[in-house]
Amino acid sequence: MAVDSITDEIRTTRRALASKLGNDLAAILADIRHRERDDGRTYVSLPPRLVRARTDEQSHALEPAAGPGSNGASSPPAQ
Repeated sequence: MAVDSITDEIRTTRRALASKLGNDLAAILADIRHRERDDGRTYVSLPPRLVRARTDEQSHALEPAAGPGSNGASSPPAQ
């Protein structure tokens, strides 16, 4: 496996910060929010995107095309 110095540095920093905060997730998140608030940048939290269920008519349009050499007609189900 290739050594990735950037990933190693990120993991080392993450472990050090987590250790400093007692590996407490609530404390880690509070620290992140505190850093965001103090650095003067604007952070945006977007609401989750809702996914609508497809109707049968829409889902049929996404079926794979017929195989090579086919005339496009579908075969009847095997019995």
